Amino acid sequence: MNVWRLPRLSYQAVNTVKETRPTALITQPDWAKQRAALNLPIVVQAEPTRRDQEFFDHLVDNLPSATQVIYALGEGVVMDAGKYVSMKTGKPLVVVPTMLNDAGAFSPDVTFSTADAYTRIETGAADLAVVDLEIIQSTPAHLRAAAITDVLSVVTALMDWGYAAQKGQLRSEETFSPWGTGLAAAVVQQGLKNAAAIGKGEPEALKTLVGLLCMTVQLDSLLGHRRASQGAEHIFAEAVRMQPDAADVPFAERLAAGILITYALHKLQEKDATVMRSALEAAGVRLKQIKKADILTTLLGLPAYVKRLHLPYTILNDLEANPEKLAEAILRSTLGD
Repeated sequence: MNVWRLPRLSYQAVNTVKETRPTALITQPDWAKQRAALNLPIVVQAEPTRRDQEFFDHLVDNLPSATQVIYALGEGVVMDAGKYVSMKTGKPLVVVPTMLNDAGAFSPDVTFSTADAYTRIETGAADLAVVDLEIIQSTPAHLRAAAITDVLSVVTALMDWGYAAQKGQLRSEETFSPWGTGLAAAVVQQGLKNAAAIGKGEPEALKTLVGLLCMTVQLDSLLGHRRASQGAEHIFAEAVRMQPDAADVPFAERLAAGILITYALHKLQEKDATVMRSALEAAGVRLKQIKKADILTTLLGLPAYVKRLHLPYTILNDLEANPEKLAEAILRSTLGD
């Protein structure tokens, strides 16, 4: 088991970054303005659009030998590409997240996506994360802090971890940890408490979100697995993207739906899901991006999906593919209105 470090954090404007090493910049066209503010001695620039290992290996193979440092400016695939190229080449990595829509800037792994599955590999975290709060504040409200879903998903992940423990279905490395659940629960409490301020883009609240994301990432690393942060809600978020109308829905919005659905599958009442829904909405996360029919179709296929991919045991393993009962669960989740 590897216990990975977090990146060093620096809260500063990107135009104050001082870099003299020959730089490979990995970025996205949307961030041209921010790119111009970074005074970097660039030797090569890449704008990845694919999230598969073959393409990432292409970036590795074409990295100029003069490169001494890699910068990743953007979000999502940019962060994963940066970590992968850094791991393969041994070059230091500086990440500059342009929004807080996931924990990728702080995590020590990357995810490769295929048509119907995903694979995660450990790479180690970036050496430095430069967080420019003004850039994050300038992004659309529904994106800038959507990573709160990675904090609030701890609630349903803990439900599934406990459920698997009660069923005797935990893998040897997934032993239930009281201290781990206690720390995870405290992280969630702070996420719920600060959701509204995070949604407004208040600087201190955004710093709080960064801290909570780092706490979640580090707890996963200390435990040696992700049972405290990922359960049925993450499985749903990955599976629902196979529905054509949901394929382009941002991951955080799919994850938010997964959180509410998982609440309902654990047979909690609508009022319980309402509390979580209020926090998600206060943080700016959109909850009406996935059609009810796509939710139902995805749920019907999840029992077979989790078994085919040999995913960690959750309530989905015992899900009954009954359209009427699942329609009731969707109503309990508050997503059926």
